[in-house]
Amino acid sequence: MVLIVRLYIKNKEKLSLMDFVFMIFISALVISFEGGIIFVFVFNQFDFKETVEVNKITYILLRQQIPLLFSSWLSRIPVNLLDKTLAVLAGGYGAIGLGKLLGNHFQKKDNSLPQQKN
Repeated sequence: MVLIVRLYIKNKEKLSLMDFVFMIFISALVISFEGGIIFVFVFNQFDFKETVEVNKITYILLRQQIPLLFSSWLSRIPVNLLDKTLAVLAGGYGAIGLGKLLGNHFQKKDNSLPQQKN
């Protein structure tokens, strides 16, 4: 998730609310896909018995003839949207507050060479 956020804000001067919404949405989709892939391997390799609500939704989708990877991905999206909303907003506004608290330490610095005077 840090890589997604870092790549997105790399060339941005200022973040808007829509930037935060976009990062939340992309992060939730990627994390849901990763969780779905992990669940597929665990589901196929072990006698996996767990009563998490996300897995109940996955089993309901499996009974509707939806493939395992797709159903495990779909069932994780709502939970990850809520989780990533909290994480991105808290992290983003926390970083903004920390930047204001510490001052210019996080400002972009001009790394160009000094000009010689003639």
